[in-house]
Amino acid sequence: MMKKITYVLSFLVVVSLVIFLILPLFQAGSGAGRPRIGEDWHASYLIVIYGKAVPSFPTTPGGVHTHGDGLIHSHPETPSEEGRGANLARFMSTAGGLLTEDTLALPTGERYTNGDRGPDGRPGRLSLKVNGQEVKPIATYVPQDGDDLVISFGAE
Repeated sequence: MMKKITYVLSFLVVVSLVIFLILPLFQAGSGAGRPRIGEDWHASYLIVIYGKAVPSFPTTPGGVHTHGDGLIHSHPETPSEEGRGANLARFMSTAGGLLTEDTLALPTGERYTNGDRGPDGRPGRLSLKVNGQEVKPIATYVPQDGDDLVISFGAE
């Protein structure tokens, strides 16, 4: 009888480990931590060029957009806009701009590429700070709900 109880308890411990430790690893690989269709995430954003803030973009279309309020609204409407597709490059494209790992093009047509010389003659560099910490890669970063993003281009 005691052996049976020991086997049952061992089985329950193993099942608990699978549920609470191993299963979340598979969920993380499947896109957990990224917005899905039906969810509504918000991250504040600021774009700074050589120390000057760029005004927030006006309202943009799509599932990764803004309402002109300084927030990136991620509420995917299609499979291509959810998960990894809810990234900063998509946000910039909905606004009429472009974002790659080394180039930022604003909807106004202004374009900044790593190495371009700034007003002081020094080469500039594109960077992304998320909640105060520099993050790479830039273009494929998927803003998390509540993030505070600063995309900047300036002297290295």
